[in-house]
Amino acid sequence: MTILMIFSFINFKQTISKFIFLLIGREVVTARYGTQIYLSVDWPGCIFPTNSSTWWKDLRGLDSAVISHNWLLEAVERQIGNGRNTNFWLQNWIGGSALRDKFPRLYLLSEQKEIRISEVVRESFDRSRLVWRRGLFQWEEDLFGQLEALIMEVRLRICDDQWVWNLEDDGNFSVSSAYDRLAVVLQNANPVSAMGALVFDKIWSSPAPSKIIAFSWQLLYDRLPSKTNLYRRSVVLDSANQECLRCVAKPESGTHLLLHCDFAQTVWREVCKWLNLDIIIPPNLFFLFLWFYGVSSNKKVQKGFLLIWHSTLWFIWKARNARIFKNEMKDPIEIVEEIKVIRWRWSLKISPCLLYEWLQLPRYCFRR
Repeated sequence: MTILMIFSFINFKQTISKFIFLLIGREVVTARYGTQIYLSVDWPGCIFPTNSSTWWKDLRGLDSAVISHNWLLEAVERQIGNGRNTNFWLQNWIGGSALRDKFPRLYLLSEQKEIRISEVVRESFDRSRLVWRRGLFQWEEDLFGQLEALIMEVRLRICDDQWVWNLEDDGNFSVSSAYDRLAVVLQNANPVSAMGALVFDKIWSSPAPSKIIAFSWQLLYDRLPSKTNLYRRSVVLDSANQECLRCVAKPESGTHLLLHCDFAQTVWREVCKWLNLDIIIPPNLFFLFLWFYGVSSNKKVQKGFLLIWHSTLWFIWKARNARIFKNEMKDPIEIVEEIKVIRWRWSLKISPCLLYEWLQLPRYCFRR
């Protein structure tokens, strides 16, 4: 699972909402989904209404962003103040997990499963305040001793209990810290290939507008709303409605649409002909990127070719959308001429030259 996949799914507005509702909307949300949602951020075992809102379903998916473990549970911790709002057994407030999970036998025997910390810990832990269904066996007394040793040093304070975000020194949630943690975890779990890492490292080194570069970034992660992706996301329900507009019986994936489609291949060949390059259509867009980047060792020329790579993809995509939404038919040569003019405007920031120079000698213009 890529980082982009995760962040498209998570949408950090929802992450922020999770912490906002803990502060100001707890009564409203818990009335709908139960008090267990603020006792812990570990929700996989909780049962919620089948007609839960889309917002709530997305919130529940936060902890599953990383398949191997609950990253959110590791990032959030209950900080104890006066102990009045934290459940002694059910919440993770000491030792890295809830006492219910550390001492399941004692929890099973407890008559006070909803007891708060403040009822058990005053100036220090008072074992007489815990009530059992029956007398404890010796091995259960040993477990009780371990429990007592764990919380013996706990001291309550005057302030209220609160949730703390462990990824920031001040304990407050931030999008940047969550992104950094996910980036590290996901890259370790699903490392990008050496070729992919090189492309993603170089992709932003272009004078193209940022939205065009972001478009290319989405394309490389296969997150464009192509017909195959729309079908995969159940936006398009008809499996037969995945064909490329110009290639009969071929599915419209991002790579096909922007590289292997006959229309796209014609555009790329005409662009390379204008640049005085000979091209063999590669198997994927990563190869194409590295080929454009490696044509010259001159840094200015490299930036110029990256500009061409980005803008060609963008204009092929725009031509596809114009065909679908405006019923406009454009010839590949017409697309190439548009690319030349628009790219000239974009390239003025790195290599000022006259339009006729650009049309005749683009590589010369890049060197300026």
